Amino acid sequence: MKVIGIIMNVLAGLWAGLGLLIMLIPDEDFTPLEDFIASTILFYAPALIVIVIGSFMIRAANLNRTREEEYRSNQAYNRRLSEARADYDAAAGYTGPSSRNDPRRESEFAPPNLQGTYTSSGSAYDRGSSGRPMRPTQAPTIEAACRSCGARKTMRVGKSIECEYCGSTITAD
Repeated sequence: MKVIGIIMNVLAGLWAGLGLLIMLIPDEDFTPLEDFIASTILFYAPALIVIVIGSFMIRAANLNRTREEEYRSNQAYNRRLSEARADYDAAAGYTGPSSRNDPRRESEFAPPNLQGTYTSSGSAYDRGSSGRPMRPTQAPTIEAACRSCGARKTMRVGKSIECEYCGSTITAD
């Protein structure tokens, strides 16, 4: 489509050039104003219309190419993303459907160890089978009560904080 637009623009330019030559050649039967009007009607107006159409064809081809490149780029990104998700699922021990949008995923999902360990050695810097650092699992949250004043606080198992009312330590066991 782009090539056709370029050819149309070149031919329209040549057609307009021919109109200029005809207008510049003296003719004893017509005045210069009549030559100009005839050249405009026969050469310049059609050439202008063809140039506009050819330019639109070139522009449309460029937009299609840009959209196609963007689509291919998105496909490559989505492919890398799904590979990364599969690697993460494999490292987390997930064996269910590979698609995150699969409705069966929730029913077949076996959550990783929720006791606060990261891997078998317990290091946050261990790497899974993909060679990437594994995401640490987080301990579950519970509601702990202050032993001094009875204030309640939601926190993760194994963490300790200072009570905001009395200042004593609240530990989530």
